Amino acid sequence: MKVYHESYLKVDKINLTKCKPNKDFGKGFYVTKFRHHAEEDAYSEEWLDFVVINRDKNAETPTHDYDIVIGPVADDKVQATLRLYLKGKIPKDKFLQMLTYHEETNQICFCTLNSLQTIDRIDDTPTYDIVMISEPIIKKLVENYDMDEEKATNLFFASKTFDKLSNDEAKLYEKGWNEIYNLIISELRL
Repeated sequence: MKVYHESYLKVDKINLTKCKPNKDFGKGFYVTKFRHHAEEDAYSEEWLDFVVINRDKNAETPTHDYDIVIGPVADDKVQATLRLYLKGKIPKDKFLQMLTYHEETNQICFCTLNSLQTIDRIDDTPTYDIVMISEPIIKKLVENYDMDEEKATNLFFASKTFDKLSNDEAKLYEKGWNEIYNLIISELRL
């Protein structure tokens, strides 16, 4: 599936720690299908309850453990109605009824480092090479250092070596995965 991220800057590396909290689906990297915004997604009671808990600044974060969340956007038109619902001025069924006439939208939130691995960037960056290099490195970290895949993945993608690997000018992706693995081991002092 082709998705789009709205930004005025080129996003070279996605850093979930820089993402804003209290969004519709919680803290994460948001994209959209964009093609007339998702025919199959609809506003529902489940969607409303999920958005409300994620937007609650007093809620414990993260409010869920999903890798990826897909659903409609609580855009500016929905925001005004949502505020009325949150203040108790309109009941849930009335809120959802009002959205029946609202043009449906779509957003996809990548909430974890593991989910970010599913994104293939379409531009000049050699994404395919990086993915091919990443898999054996993560596998070796798991095998050699008795860590689970999530920890190995997080260490790899947070490393300075990965930053260099993602930098097209450095051309580190042209090296063998063994050499890159050794750089990561040196960097992380494992």
